[in-house]
Amino acid sequence: MLTTNTIRYGTDTYAFNKSGLVFPNSTPWNCTTINESLGFIITSNIPADCDIRAGFLIAGTIYKIAVDGTLAALTTQSYTTDSLLSEGNTITELTVLATVPGFVGKTVTPVLALLAPGESTELPTIKISLRTKSNQDQYTKVEYSQEYNLSGYTIYNTNLSTTASNGGSVVVEASIYSSSTWSDYMPLSALKEKTGDKVKIRFTYTATTIGTSIAQVNHLYIYIRTNSSLTLGSSADLITKTQEFGTGMMYARLLIKHERFKDAGGKAYISFTDIPLSRENHQIGTGTGESQTITLTDPGIDFTSLQLYANTARIRDFDFNTTLNIITFTATVGTTIFANYEYGFEKETWQEMQKGTTQPYQGKGYDSTDFTFSISGTEKGVSAMRMLLSKPDGSSTDEPLGTGTGRTQVFVLKHYAKEETIILKQGTQPIDNKNWSYDPTNKIVTVIALKDTAVTATYQWTAETPKILGYVAAWNQ
Repeated sequence: MLTTNTIRYGTDTYAFNKSGLVFPNSTPWNCTTINESLGFIITSNIPADCDIRAGFLIAGTIYKIAVDGTLAALTTQSYTTDSLLSEGNTITELTVLATVPGFVGKTVTPVLALLAPGESTELPTIKISLRTKSNQDQYTKVEYSQEYNLSGYTIYNTNLSTTASNGGSVVVEASIYSSSTWSDYMPLSALKEKTGDKVKIRFTYTATTIGTSIAQVNHLYIYIRTNSSLTLGSSADLITKTQEFGTGMMYARLLIKHERFKDAGGKAYISFTDIPLSRENHQIGTGTGESQTITLTDPGIDFTSLQLYANTARIRDFDFNTTLNIITFTATVGTTIFANYEYGFEKETWQEMQKGTTQPYQGKGYDSTDFTFSISGTEKGVSAMRMLLSKPDGSSTDEPLGTGTGRTQVFVLKHYAKEETIILKQGTQPIDNKNWSYDPTNKIVTVIALKDTAVTATYQWTAETPKILGYVAAWNQ
């Protein structure tokens, strides 16, 4: 049975029609495994002057159902509420259908258009189910977890392990309780970055052959954090202020003070461009008393520096199109139009600086790294430097930790591991999750492993967050 939740509109006090499109299912109807579609079971309430119409979205095309159960594409494929109310199936048409062969083997999303006039005190509601039949019997069992507290936490990942064979399957979904309401059940992948008051899990087990089919959950871990934000991405930029020297420069050096890098890293880049030019009292036209448009021929105009005058009176109301280099204004008939502006600004082009030495900074646990850059040819008068910090990901396979003693031991991993990816082994056998724990701040694994067995770790890791404590940028001729 494929079904939707009951759908209704909330009331309002306005005197216009209430209408809208509703996609009632969080997931489409999966008809790819059925042999027959035997029509609909519909519970609805459609007051006088109200209406409900239905369309069915399949592979990007929206259809209505003909009287013989076949599909007919709607005339309006860029469908709207009004078009679906005009072209879609009525509820009466759907109720009398005994078969819908057009659904077999497809994935179907029902789309409903609901309409109620502004003066209506009752609103239309509907619950629609699709009756299906398969030649192969299936047995389904649904179980629910307890409710887990989520208040003050954010879910940042999940780890699910299942076993399914011989026609068995497991679907695991979650619901979040927030603002006194439980959400619809969603896939575990949708839990990332979710917050709320509570979370609960729904397990749906399906077996085609009792005694043969296997469907089980081995483990499910939900990882939460207490902070309200998480730095995403693998790189970050720090850019110095752009300097205009008024004279040419040929050489630059950058010295960065930073926390010691292990897996993280950094590169430096520089941009050199020419000093921009300027126009003062540049005559561009004559006032006509009406709106006119003039093209400025100079390239790379800084529109923030643009000033416009009619004789000596400043024109403050004008438009400048930075793409077409045109200016539109209105000025008194016969006045001479002058413009002041800077131009010749070049687009920044970043070139990598040569990395020099990294050495301890005054023995305080920090390092300093220097970068240099020399240009050949024409001197340049405008420059900026850019530091690109990288926080790469990586993986470690069977990293040796030590030898088991049969008692609690502590090992330090080489990298900051993503806890949900850690697999510890004693020899060739995995160590049960209940026999180890991980401190992500200090990279410490606490574990109980069999005596005289080699303990190894396999995991994915993320580099430490690179931290810049200060920098000095210098240029000369």
